[in-house]
Amino acid sequence: MSAKHVASFNAVVLTGSGGVLAGTGASVTNNVAATVQAAVGNDVVVKADDILMEATNEISKPQLSNDNDNIKGTTGGVISGAGVSSTTWLSLQTTVEVGNRAKMDLMGSIAHAREFRLSALNKLNTYEKVTFRTFGALAGGGADTELKTVQDLAQVLIGEQAELKSPGTIRLSARGQGTVTVKTSTETAGLASVGVGDASVELNLSTQFMSRRGSRFQPGAISTCSPEPTQTLSETNIPLRCGPTRFRAPPFPPTG
Repeated sequence: MSAKHVASFNAVVLTGSGGVLAGTGASVTNNVAATVQAAVGNDVVVKADDILMEATNEISKPQLSNDNDNIKGTTGGVISGAGVSSTTWLSLQTTVEVGNRAKMDLMGSIAHAREFRLSALNKLNTYEKVTFRTFGALAGGGADTELKTVQDLAQVLIGEQAELKSPGTIRLSARGQGTVTVKTSTETAGLASVGVGDASVELNLSTQFMSRRGSRFQPGAISTCSPEPTQTLSETNIPLRCGPTRFRAPPFPPTG
């Protein structure tokens, strides 16, 4: 079972002006909010040779051909001044959820155990290039670029009294990956000239494993429990290590 969402976007702005008094500017704003969920409902029974649940949330803002600018502004005049700016805000919530009282059983023996994995993944691949040039007797200008994840949450949720069984390892994964590139440049020329630029990238990845009250895990051939599934983690493919007998998650108030 898999659920995947890809948000692909881009923008190109070219602007220019000239005169005794010249001013030009350009701004681009991208706001993306995406929620992805792969879920097994309440009271559902699953028996299979392989159990794989995946939820993937992907952001794609690719580099333009020939490394062209996303925003390019040029101004010139006796007195010139302007600026360009690019702002991208992202909100991602990616969830793999097993419903209340659901039962998921991986068939087979420990000698021939197949894959049992629940995986939530956020992927960011973005490229932004902004350039501003201004020329004049009195010249000034600036270029600003901001990319921020308002929310970047990947989580695996196990419902109340849900049961997960496997003769081998049950693997939970909640993580983020990707590449973010921001290039900002300014160029000024004149008797009195100044250029300023700012590039800001703020990524706030949060990962969570949550087993609600009464949920149980039964992997085979594993003798320790480290880490507990209720712990918030940000590592990749962390095995849920529990004893051969059923492990009852520590009680705490349900979250919904």
